Amino acid sequence: MHTTVTPILNGEKEMTLGGMMGSIPLDNVKLGKNELVIKYKGDPAMAEELKFAIITPEWTKFFVRKITDSSEKTETFSFTAK
Repeated sequence: MHTTVTPILNGEKEMTLGGMMGSIPLDNVKLGKNELVIKYKGDPAMAEELKFAIITPEWTKFFVRKITDSSEKTETFSFTAK
């Protein structure tokens, strides 16, 4: 894995995973609407794709993203915690 992944939950930056597989439990979940931003980047010569999962109180989704250039990408997700 030649990518870095940084989650930002409700504006608070969490631990960055880089060059390894792993999980990042997020501690900043609040009641009501939450916003999760995932920032990732990779070297297209070393990594063809990034696979990750997001598990929230509302849903679980699995993602595969193609690494086509070395620029940082950002994706935003919303979920509600009751």
